[in-house]
Amino acid sequence: MIAISVIIGTYNQGHLLRKVLGGYTQQTLPSDQFEIIVADSSSTDDTAAIVADFSMLPIQYHCIDNQGKAYARNYAVKQAVGQYLLITDADMIPAEQCIEAHVRAHEATQTPTCFEGAAFNLKTLDWPLKFSGMTPQIGKVLRKKKPLGWYYFLTGNVSIPTHLFNHVNGFSIDFTGYGWEDLELGYRLHQLKIPLMYLPESINYHYHIIHTVSELSRYEEKGRSACIFLSKHPELKWFLGFHPITMAIAKRISLTSCWYHWATQYAHSGRFQWQKRLGSWFLTEYHYRIGALGDGQTVL
Repeated sequence: MIAISVIIGTYNQGHLLRKVLGGYTQQTLPSDQFEIIVADSSSTDDTAAIVADFSMLPIQYHCIDNQGKAYARNYAVKQAVGQYLLITDADMIPAEQCIEAHVRAHEATQTPTCFEGAAFNLKTLDWPLKFSGMTPQIGKVLRKKKPLGWYYFLTGNVSIPTHLFNHVNGFSIDFTGYGWEDLELGYRLHQLKIPLMYLPESINYHYHIIHTVSELSRYEEKGRSACIFLSKHPELKWFLGFHPITMAIAKRISLTSCWYHWATQYAHSGRFQWQKRLGSWFLTEYHYRIGALGDGQTVL
């Protein structure tokens, strides 16, 4: 019997997926109790060949049209037969008990519940993994099964009963770019009073170093996705960062302004660590709001 289906959406991440799937060969949960479903959004790299190398795993591979991560995950879930879903990513390397911890947590729960595992950001991309200096994505010291806010519904390591996912129609496929599709689903589950519990026994590692200054385009994408979130849940306007004052300031700052130049200099070559953090924060917040404003939607 398949207890849990591991859902992985991917696009041109073959070099990472090889490491991730290697982690699933080491799981403590017997392989006849889980399946892995990879939904590939028409990658142009060697993703298909890499998945084929892991035929020892109970794995399905589906190459589909590239319509965004939300669409890919929903497609994968339609192929799933597990009682539960573990939704993760193609750059999240699982520790040995990653899957089993989710299964045991659900089996011990009487009512529909979601569980958020402990995902860690790595400091380097050394291989084998180096764990020194890594930081938890949930930056708090939390007890086992402590309730979390819906804004911690992060799909690097989250599980949900399959019937519940289908009941709420999964992820909204209106989200085709980067960001917010997972939290929007988490918010809908919160509205139904479905608890989200912390599960530190389930661990995986984000094999991706985020250089905020070099990924500013992703923050603009996230701003555009935030507009979609806002259209669905206008009561979360301020949570999404769309305060009238901050939006007005963003409108008045250009890429050639002294403020933008100052932030870039601090982020790249600040003398002190606080200067680099401040510069990076300013740039990411600015590009996020510019992305939102660029959609021409009313966020003020």
